[in-house]
Amino acid sequence: MERTPETYRHHLDHTVHNCSSTWTLLKQETVLGTEYIIVPKLCKSNYCTYCRPRNLARLRQALYRSLKHKAWRLVTLTYPDHTVDKLMQLKATARQFKRLIQRIKRRYPNLTYIRTIELHQSDFPHLHMIVDRYIPAAFITKAWHDLGGGRTDIITRRRCPDCGTRGNCPHQKHPQRLNYKDAADYLTDEIQKAQQDPHQLGVIYWLAHVRSITTSRNFNLTDKTSAWQYVGTWPDPTDAWNFVNDMHAGTDPHNKNPLTVHDLKDGLAIGHGYPDPM
Repeated sequence: MERTPETYRHHLDHTVHNCSSTWTLLKQETVLGTEYIIVPKLCKSNYCTYCRPRNLARLRQALYRSLKHKAWRLVTLTYPDHTVDKLMQLKATARQFKRLIQRIKRRYPNLTYIRTIELHQSDFPHLHMIVDRYIPAAFITKAWHDLGGGRTDIITRRRCPDCGTRGNCPHQKHPQRLNYKDAADYLTDEIQKAQQDPHQLGVIYWLAHVRSITTSRNFNLTDKTSAWQYVGTWPDPTDAWNFVNDMHAGTDPHNKNPLTVHDLKDGLAIGHGYPDPM
């Protein structure tokens, strides 16, 4: 679908504004029997003030889970010219990054990476990328310059908490190397900044059709360990609760093992492991 101001308004009116207007029922099997949760159905859009911080929290946990088995290096890519139209530059940035990755993969075919596109305080885009191996700075710099890019910076060590230096300093003679949490925090801290908020950027991110974060195909952020299964969606939580009651009545007609309910922050948990029925 072509991105236009009209489709942006349609997304806000029909997706974002309907966030949490219906209720979803999920279930999982436990040693105590079937457990259910009833929660608002979220739009999961980064243009939603309710969903965006939750998306970032899930992203950080997914990065923690997926990054911990390798050593990572941080790469920052900037541009030398700040005179180009911001929308045009956002689109060009995404295209140039794809070409850069193609060049790197010719030498490192099994490269794993995660990249973010952000707007600097000057409103000009730049890239942050983490890679799973050593790549010579001269190689990345030349490839990026050939594509019209500017400065490159490769980070392998933590900052000193006292002076902010990543190399040797009076406070720490041997700076610690980055671990997987440093890499995950770095990426999510950057895209969590106020200037990356789609509400402040307005329609420009929508028109550019650029994702704030992308990964290589051999890197998966999806949690495949979740046991929750989708059951259905209802306009009111009472309807979902009645559905659970009807199902339970069919499997336990004499109510020998009654369901109990636990209040969640934004929903209900229903099962057999809660001490006090509501």
